[in-house]
Amino acid sequence: MQRRRATSGLERRKFARVSDDLVISCTPLDDGPSEFEGRPLNFSAGGVAFVSAARYLLGQHVEIVLNLAGEAEPLVVTGCVARVRSHSDHQHETAIEFFQGNVEAQRNLIEYIEVRCQNEPEPFFPVPA
Repeated sequence: MQRRRATSGLERRKFARVSDDLVISCTPLDDGPSEFEGRPLNFSAGGVAFVSAARYLLGQHVEIVLNLAGEAEPLVVTGCVARVRSHSDHQHETAIEFFQGNVEAQRNLIEYIEVRCQNEPEPFFPVPA
């Protein structure tokens, strides 16, 4: 009889993730596919996920530029490809985990995400009469 892990239904993420209308670019810092520019699936202070035609390699080091809405300067962070899920030959979901040395950029991302989360409407639950 197999047991399920106690953490199987728990959220394991360290940072809140949001989907936002922003543009990112991903440039390999070593050999690999060419630069990707597009919109992410979601992002957090710890990483970003996107779908691209290029297949990045697990462990590959990349530079991510985040053009955040309302911010004058883009945020530049470095990271590592943590997950690749290929949906087809030309569609690859890629997750990048940011390196820990990106303290200032991560602080800015946390502030940006907190503001976005505060601006989301509260869920409405009618009170029974």
